[in-house]
Parts: sequence; structure tokens; C-alpha cells
Amino acid sequence: MNTQVTSIISNLRETLDGVPWHGKSAYDILGEINPRITNLRPGTHPHSAIDLIYHMLTWTDFTLKRVLGEKINDMEQFKNSTGARSIHRSMAGKKL
Repeated sequence: MNTQVTSIISNLRETLDGVPWHGKSAYDILGEINPRITNLRPGTHPHSAIDLIYHMLTWTDFTLKRVLGEKINDMEQFKNSTGARSIHRSMAGKKL
């Protein structure tokens, strides 16, 4: 694996589950969120916490697959994404 790919993977791991330079890891911050408010949109903000979590997970997965050389059709991957998207759909519109 080349140095650039190794660096990208290392940075993603550090940001998500390590001790990043900017403070807490993403997973540490997510662990502190009250599940009862994850689908709420604060004020006039267009996105809920679950929207942002879905976005983060989808792009992390996409990036890792690409840098590891997986041959994927970008738009097909986006259209057929499961996991976080199914969680997002199951929460959509629910009042907590």
C-alpha cells in the first residue's frame, strides 16, 4: 500500500476513533449524544444529528473503499448504500 493511502487511512482512524489533534474523536462525541434528540433539527438548521452521522459514515466508507482500490461505480454505490441509510430512513419523521 502506498504512503498516501496509508496516511489517509491513518487520518480517518485517528479522527473517528483515536486522539485527533482537534480534541475528541467523532465516536467519542457521538457516544455523548442523547438518542432521544438525534432526529431533531435545532432551530432552522436543515440537518439533524442522524443526518450528519449518516453523511459521515457514508463518506468514510466510500473513501476507504476507494483508497483500498475497490472498483465501484460512484453513483451506484451512492444509490445502493445500506446500513446508515436504513437507520436514517427508520428514524425519519419520528417524534422523540
